[in-house]
Amino acid sequence: MQIKHIKQNLIFFKGKSLTFRLALWFIFISLIPLIILGFSFFSVAQDSLLRHIYSELNTISNLKKHQIETYAIERKNDIEVLAHSLLLQQAINSFSQVFNKDGVNSPKYHAIEQKFKPFFERHLNNFEKYDAVLISPSGDVIYSMLSNKELGTNLISGQFKDSILSEVYKKSIENPNMIVQSEIGFFQPTNRIEMLITATVMDKSTPIGVLAIVLDVNEFLLKSSDFNSLGKTGEVILVEKIDNRAIIVSPLRFDPYDTYKRNIIIGSQDAIPLQKAVSGEHGYGQFIDYRGKDVLAVWNHLKLNGKGIIVKIDKDEAYAPIYHLKHLFIAISIFLISTLVIVIFLLSKSISKPIISLTNTTRVIAQGNYTHEVKMNSHDEIGILADSINVMAQNLKIKEEQHIRFEAELSAQKDALDDAQRIAHIGNWSWNINDNTVLWSKEMYNIYGVDIRTFKPDYDSIKRFIHPEDIHKSDEILYDNKKFRSDDYRIILEDGTIRYISAFVEVKFNEDFKGIYLVGTSQDITARKQLEIELYNHMHLLAQQSKMASMGEMLGAIAHQWRQPLNAINLIIQDLADAFKFGELDDIYITRSVRDISNQIYFMSNTIEDFRNFFKPDKEKILFNVSSTIVEVINLLYEQIIKSSILISLNGITAENIKADGIVSDILVTGYPNEFKQVVLNILTNARDAIIERRNRGLIKDNEKGLIEIEILNNNDMTIIKFKDNGGGIPEELISRVFDQYFTSKKDGTGIGLYMSKQIIEKNMEGRLSVENIDNGAMFLMELKSHEIV
Repeated sequence: MQIKHIKQNLIFFKGKSLTFRLALWFIFISLIPLIILGFSFFSVAQDSLLRHIYSELNTISNLKKHQIETYAIERKNDIEVLAHSLLLQQAINSFSQVFNKDGVNSPKYHAIEQKFKPFFERHLNNFEKYDAVLISPSGDVIYSMLSNKELGTNLISGQFKDSILSEVYKKSIENPNMIVQSEIGFFQPTNRIEMLITATVMDKSTPIGVLAIVLDVNEFLLKSSDFNSLGKTGEVILVEKIDNRAIIVSPLRFDPYDTYKRNIIIGSQDAIPLQKAVSGEHGYGQFIDYRGKDVLAVWNHLKLNGKGIIVKIDKDEAYAPIYHLKHLFIAISIFLISTLVIVIFLLSKSISKPIISLTNTTRVIAQGNYTHEVKMNSHDEIGILADSINVMAQNLKIKEEQHIRFEAELSAQKDALDDAQRIAHIGNWSWNINDNTVLWSKEMYNIYGVDIRTFKPDYDSIKRFIHPEDIHKSDEILYDNKKFRSDDYRIILEDGTIRYISAFVEVKFNEDFKGIYLVGTSQDITARKQLEIELYNHMHLLAQQSKMASMGEMLGAIAHQWRQPLNAINLIIQDLADAFKFGELDDIYITRSVRDISNQIYFMSNTIEDFRNFFKPDKEKILFNVSSTIVEVINLLYEQIIKSSILISLNGITAENIKADGIVSDILVTGYPNEFKQVVLNILTNARDAIIERRNRGLIKDNEKGLIEIEILNNNDMTIIKFKDNGGGIPEELISRVFDQYFTSKKDGTGIGLYMSKQIIEKNMEGRLSVENIDNGAMFLMELKSHEIV
């Protein structure tokens, strides 16, 4: 509408003389000071009146707030005094005993009720209470002065477990030293709008019950509905926050029967001052009230469980003096405008004539004739303008020459950019989604292997080059509503060649956060991908070498494992020969010997099976038990470790007991168990070798045991495994390189074991493997994501 209005004004000026237009402009400009002066005066008067109104409303708000808060404090003080009454303690004890033994309908109960009823009536009448309720610590309502429906019920499990009474009872039990005040709301037992105040009754330091006083809310509301000194339209509104709503709880001046029917959802755009008041804010401003009227309001919060107060008055009533001032200003303005019109038309005529001459001259310059000069014998501002036009014509001629040189330089820079993109195999592009216009740099055509003269890039024609398995990546890059996105994908050229592309995209969004324009780069990374494949093959070869090194360790372990059973079998055979020689051989002797030999062979067979399982390749990640997997490795190395005078323990359990007890914890992780065994084997054999080397150097005495301690911990969602030894630690100048490829401190080492261990834990199992020196040794720290704890 504004653009249409401007066009209509331009059409109106078209064809009018310069004198006429100058006159209109002068009139307009002359009016500005008058308008500013009037507006300033009007604004000052309005601001002064507005400050006065808000000050008055704020004074009334503070007065009402003080009255209401004082009333609430007095009621809290009353109940606090009553809660410490010895007679009240006696009443609770008496009612509790009779209630638990005989019930509320027994003669004994009615006798107790008659005894204490005068006490409750006296206190209720003293401070305008409606009902008094006694509640046992377990939630039983043992007394109600009015014998309402809640009497005899349990507030935790009974029919009123979700009532206001149950809510304040629970808060009192949880906070025995606090006076609890409820919201103003519907009280189920009486079917009335009530407010409750509760206090915990204590016998020394032990809670013996809860006293609940049901207040007559009418008096509380009357203190906020006094409209004195607020004119014809002013009113005071009391608001309370219940759940996520602001509820009007005081009678409205123009709708007194609508209390509790009007409520506003917290966070909505309705009745913002009411929401701010119950949210603990104090302020003032203008808003639309429940009648649809513009009002000025001051809102304030009360120190009463999410309550607030609003004092307001209609804007029309408040602004009446300003409206009178406005009419006076309009009358004066009409007189001044009439006088200005005559003077301005005379002035504009004297200015327009030389301007028309200058206009004709600039038209000639605009046609490209920069040598034409303006000739004017005037030394005023018009003469200065004529000289400026002549200088402008000369500068335009210079700029034209500079523009020609700039275009030549820009063409050279574009050629250099094309060469740089060709060398780096990087092309840039843009795509206007609205009209499907795609612009490519020269290198983009080279990357896709198409002719720049015949190929027209658009989304459909480009998409047919993308590898079918990578189409989804292209769609995600273009449509996932992220400002920046990058990914790698493959394209298939027309001759069948496959190229790898790395793309980076920036998305331009409109005001609705919808992508409308994309710019990006595409780089041919085929050579890099080929290097990565070669590197992967190299890593695979390293893994095999590490596996073979581990196999050597395992063969040594098997030799140790088999030595004892082979020796036992040899002894049994010799014993059989001796028994035969001396005539002691019988069926029982043969049966026992065969059984012993079978047990030893079974043990050797299990050792071979453990060896086979250790080197069986893991095809996919599975869920496995960390401790039982570590135990399997310990069992394979047990003989070597024991022979080296080394004590090994898992979570404080020694190796002998580990073999007997089996699993020491049920922490599960997801990964490749055999690769995990290989890592554990590397760490344990390194620890064993360090201890042996330290003993050979005389740093560990012959009667002193080497120690390898394994500890498995669960920390939230992480499994932490610590491998500690007393092998003297790693030299500080070498510790940062222990995981480097081909680095080793052993004479016959390959430098592959720990390097592959770190690759397995951090890349294959998404964990972390580190090492640090501790007292008298080293500690390898392994961190893996836990699956669950049984």
